[in-house]
Amino acid sequence: MSQISSPADNAKCQKILRSRVTLVEIQDIVCDHYGLRREDLIGADRKRVFSWPRQMAMAICCEFTKLSQPEIGRRFGGRDHSTVIHGCKAVETRRANIPEHQVDYEKITSALAGITRAEFFRQKTIHGQFASVRNRGGKPCMQPI
Repeated sequence: MSQISSPADNAKCQKILRSRVTLVEIQDIVCDHYGLRREDLIGADRKRVFSWPRQMAMAICCEFTKLSQPEIGRRFGGRDHSTVIHGCKAVETRRANIPEHQVDYEKITSALAGITRAEFFRQKTIHGQFASVRNRGGKPCMQPI
């Protein structure tokens, strides 16, 4: 299967991610990436080792879920929506200025794309043509429709 390359395809993938990724999945992937427990991610501790992954997860939730900022804040330990706004701005600034943070962001969002399953995908038939096939086996979608 080919890689998604055009802006229209990327927009389709963003739409699929936005409708299919849950906050819990984002929390799990961020915890795995940074080696944390979920309790630490949503806890009250303000140490950088916990606060930076928390801010990253909140920013990704804002981008890839349909949840409001107050709802995201509640699900991250009862935080206020202004904390979510601050986290999003902090992630945006650090991604622009620190290459390692941009790499972390890309790894996490790639992992999210890997867990997302589109309902239909294109499959090559035995006759060499392509057909739209309903996703029943949990196969990752590389060519969303």
